[in-house]
Amino acid sequence: MLRTQSYNEPDRRRCKRYYAKDRTFAVLRTTPGRLEQIEEMSPGEIAMAIFKSKPAVMGQVIEISKHGLSFSFIDDGEIMNKPLGIDLLKADDYFYLAHIPFRTIAENKIDNESGITPIPMKRKGIQFVDLTDAQRKKLIFFLTNHTNGEVCDQA
Repeated sequence: MLRTQSYNEPDRRRCKRYYAKDRTFAVLRTTPGRLEQIEEMSPGEIAMAIFKSKPAVMGQVIEISKHGLSFSFIDDGEIMNKPLGIDLLKADDYFYLAHIPFRTIAENKIDNESGITPIPMKRKGIQFVDLTDAQRKKLIFFLTNHTNGEVCDQA
């Protein structure tokens, strides 16, 4: 069941979420695909590879922890097929974690407070499920090196 809680509710998570550093993206896929050999690509080539892979949704990561993340994205009004997984990408640092299994916890519209841009935006909160050991290790590396805080040691 999809929660419709407000992001202003008290935090009941087991681990604190940290702000991801700038230009960290979540790429939601409904078809198979992954970036290969990202270390050999320029940031522009990485962007083109993502575009060519036709992601269902791509957005900026807002917060992240060992258990999940939230990200904002443009709401184009389309209903997605069952997502296969989510990829975590920080192109500036050539970090890429592919096919993270997840379940959606919350999805809410973001209010346009400025009124300047009429682009409808949403925020999606997801929980990671059934990570492999390799994915878990790479996620811990990301949290340690690409966020604003220390990694929570709780389960």
